[in-house]
Amino acid sequence: MDPSRRGSAAELPRARPYRVEDENRESLARLVEVVRRLLGPGGCPWDREQTLESMRSYVLEEAHEVVDAIDAGTPEGLREELGDQLFLVVFLSERGTLSGVPLALPALLRAHRVGEKAGAMGYDWPDAASVRAKVGEELAELDEALASDDPAAIEAELGDVLFALASLARKRGVDAESALRGTLDRFSRRFRHAELAAAASGRRLPDLTDAERDALWEAAKRATRES
Repeated sequence: MDPSRRGSAAELPRARPYRVEDENRESLARLVEVVRRLLGPGGCPWDREQTLESMRSYVLEEAHEVVDAIDAGTPEGLREELGDQLFLVVFLSERGTLSGVPLALPALLRAHRVGEKAGAMGYDWPDAASVRAKVGEELAELDEALASDDPAAIEAELGDVLFALASLARKRGVDAESALRGTLDRFSRRFRHAELAAAASGRRLPDLTDAERDALWEAAKRATRES
């Protein structure tokens, strides 16, 4: 606007408060839900691998395409490019929410923290029973992957099972990292007990029969007073 044509503040019409139409608000909510599904358990592997840094080139590319659409003067083209840009805005916002979780954390602890952050944004199961059902679903998919003998599929599905189990632990107030550490400690104590018992008889565990090893393991469980 030419500054010489500006009137006083009193002469300028007052802008009405901006209100988002219900339809637009619902469309945005659906977009957020779609992005959360893409980034959540069982979502798109490619999307889940992306980081804020890896998305920089896509942001720049879409920004240039918006400018090109503006220069072309085509409303439909501009609408399409703005839609792509909006998707990236939502995607980066959701990814930014999870980016505060240190990548160097032990995987189970990281799964717990990611679940907490995702839950704070509304992406979570309503209760532990729902997560338990998800665990069953993921186990079925793991069985399919095992039957296919596809190493990549097995790894992906096993990861989904572990994440679902970590989520189940979180919903029940259990620290999955501590739970696994406790199990490993118990196993180590029992294994050492069985190893020493075999050595006391002048033998090594590999030299025993399966039945003998099982008997030593049961004795180790009783000795450590854990079942």
